[in-house]
Amino acid sequence: MAASPKNPVLRVIRQMGLVRPVDLESRGISRAQLYRLVRKGLVARQARGIYVASRHPYTTEHTLAQVAKRVPAGAFCLLTALRFHGLTTQSPAEVWIALPEKARKPRLDTPRLRVARFSGAALSEGIETHRLEGVEVRVYSVAKTVADCFKYRSRRRRGGRGPARLQPPPSRRCDRAGPLRGHLPGDAHHAAVPGRDRMSGKKSGLPASVAARLLNRAKQTGDD
Repeated sequence: MAASPKNPVLRVIRQMGLVRPVDLESRGISRAQLYRLVRKGLVARQARGIYVASRHPYTTEHTLAQVAKRVPAGAFCLLTALRFHGLTTQSPAEVWIALPEKARKPRLDTPRLRVARFSGAALSEGIETHRLEGVEVRVYSVAKTVADCFKYRSRRRRGGRGPARLQPPPSRRCDRAGPLRGHLPGDAHHAAVPGRDRMSGKKSGLPASVAARLLNRAKQTGDD
């Protein structure tokens, strides 16, 4: 065990953070070498196909790093993005991730995923890239997240069926120049107000505490 820090395979795993066998194979490291380290207790299996070195420096966003490693094409959105940006203290029971309309739903043993089907500009714009535990993580920006939460209408209610979807309005692009236009109270094309839809009188599905933080952040963003 004393010689383990000199093990070149273990050193690569520590540098990469979360790894998959295919990541190591691209560096000339076989699965047999990986599994040998697992048996010695120098590497641990975190989830299906995900491994980390012993004494790995975990962060509070470890779950997001895991999901990003297994679903690199996805982008964290809506409730998960709210939590990531500190816009809510609530921890969603599921990890919300945006995928294209026709993309296959990932099959993860853990954590539970809530897939939102985005398309067009709603899918491709406003994505930030962060690095967590050596993993590149894609998450929608604060402005995009605020706009999405006001526009968002889930097709699945309690007891209902069907995936959640979000499409960009045909008459308006979601860009950095005006990501909140049409989403705040008082706008001509207002989509929703916190906690209640002004036109229909129906609840929007956003908790009042979350809605208040969204409004406050939206106003701050508009002043920048």
